[in-house]
Amino acid sequence: MLTYQRYLISEDEVLEKVAREADFIRDRLKSSLSYSLSATKTLAFIVAEYGVPTDFKSMAKEIVESNKYIDALELTSGGTITHIYPLEGNESAIGYNILKDSATSKEALRAMKSKELFFAGPLDLKQGGIAVVGRLPIYKDENFMGFSVVLIKLSTLLKAAGIDSLQNRNFTYQLSKVNPITQKEEFFLPVSMAIKSRHVVSIEVPDGEWKLYVIANDRTSALFNVFGFAILGFGLSVTAGLFAWSLVRQPAKLNELVQEKTQQLVAEKNLSEYIINALPGVFYLYDRSGRFIKWNKNFETVSGYSAEEMKKLHPLSLFQGEEKNLVKQRIDQVFETGKSDVTAHFYTKDRQKIPYYFNGRRVSYNGFEYLIGMGIDISDRMAVENKLRERTDEIQRLTAHLEKAQEEERTRIAREIHDELGQQLTGLKMDASWIAKNLSVSEKPVQQKIITMMSLIDDTVKTVRRISSELRPGILDDLGLLPALEWQSQEFEKRTGIKTTFHAGVEDFNPERNLSTNIFRVYQETLTNIARHSKATEVEANISAHHDYIVLEVKDNGQGMDTDATNKNTLGLIGMRERALLFQGELTIQSEKQKGTVIRLKVPR
Repeated sequence: MLTYQRYLISEDEVLEKVAREADFIRDRLKSSLSYSLSATKTLAFIVAEYGVPTDFKSMAKEIVESNKYIDALELTSGGTITHIYPLEGNESAIGYNILKDSATSKEALRAMKSKELFFAGPLDLKQGGIAVVGRLPIYKDENFMGFSVVLIKLSTLLKAAGIDSLQNRNFTYQLSKVNPITQKEEFFLPVSMAIKSRHVVSIEVPDGEWKLYVIANDRTSALFNVFGFAILGFGLSVTAGLFAWSLVRQPAKLNELVQEKTQQLVAEKNLSEYIINALPGVFYLYDRSGRFIKWNKNFETVSGYSAEEMKKLHPLSLFQGEEKNLVKQRIDQVFETGKSDVTAHFYTKDRQKIPYYFNGRRVSYNGFEYLIGMGIDISDRMAVENKLRERTDEIQRLTAHLEKAQEEERTRIAREIHDELGQQLTGLKMDASWIAKNLSVSEKPVQQKIITMMSLIDDTVKTVRRISSELRPGILDDLGLLPALEWQSQEFEKRTGIKTTFHAGVEDFNPERNLSTNIFRVYQETLTNIARHSKATEVEANISAHHDYIVLEVKDNGQGMDTDATNKNTLGLIGMRERALLFQGELTIQSEKQKGTVIRLKVPR
């Protein structure tokens, strides 16, 4: 009975030793894989917030060289690999779409679904070799952008776990995974092991859904315990020795694990420092109270404040006036909604004023909330915008001058045509009429010819009046805007046959001459476009005056139009918009295919 109990104790001790070894190997695996999590999250953050870095090669080189358990770094656009470091030897992977390959898509889609880093493989790489592939999906505003990817060769992974020799004096190891396509367990190490043996311990490695098997090589068969108390005593002494050896070994393993973690923390710290200081703008991280926790060297350089001064500085002390209140509102918005941005002038220590674009995101760490973000100097952009604005103002002033001169010239020509040419034609008709009356009956053919001439003169008078009205309707100057718009509606209906209804939602409304002219011209151009392009049968126009603005709305029942294409290519609409801008107004167009178009002009009174 005692011998059998000794046998069971020996068996349990072997299993306990194997379990400790499996736990130790799993911890080393997870520790080495945590390097990948840090690297992929750092790269994913930069891509999501600021786009693919132009210096990807140098940044990726720094990441790879500071993490001894990473062999390569990749970026994908969607599922297609676009960047890889080192490129040498990996060229064939560029352009490969992992989402279109059944061998890789399932685990890639799983990473997208979880939005967490997931390790696929070991896989046969497109560029050759076998590696574990860690993919972290990159999302911005819930939109999938691609993957931040690490490649870890199988040999590197085994070395990180301390099982690169596959078998040592005490243990044998095996690593397996269920194939996501075949659903069968695959083994990756070239050793044979009776995995169903009582002496095998298996542990799940959740980062990649692997299973680690460990078996003891030096287990002593419990059957020898049946040979008596002498051998039992020897067995007990051996067990005690093994136990003591295990106790002695544990501190060394613990120390090794501590060194591993320390190296990881140092590498991550160096990497984050490098990336933060390599950013093109100013980087900042501060808490709700406004205490700076982290910033980059560029912040000190731009602001002129030292590191010690930065610790005592409040973010709002870098702004002045109304912009200070605006920045405070946006900071509060970050902590309330999660993100915000603002454009404001950044004041340096020597009170230099620099325009900056700032963004912020809320992050949580150890139960506390912080604001993290970047600021970009937009001095060059602001200078270009100011020049462009000045140029635009000059063009608008020139346009207004030309429009005014054109209207004055139209008014002069219309008046001369109407008065002088009209009077001359009237006089000519009177002379012809006198000649016709004074001809004798025998001169009937001549009389008939003169009557034809008088009819032609009548038509010419009508043409002169029409041309005069189109150049500058006299009714606009004599009676005002509303009668002119109503007259234009009637003339349009006569000329085109399109039923036109005009409503005036205001009485005794007569704005100053230039504004009236521009509103009339916009209406005139709108009707011209309807006649040419809309195939409408009805037009409804309405003008209304509000407290501080005037609205002219023209609606047709035509075929509609593509507003994007029309806005770019139609000079008539461009001219109408320019007329609106001359009076700080706006022109909007709403249209649906086969449902007509609405053009709305809104200008200040």
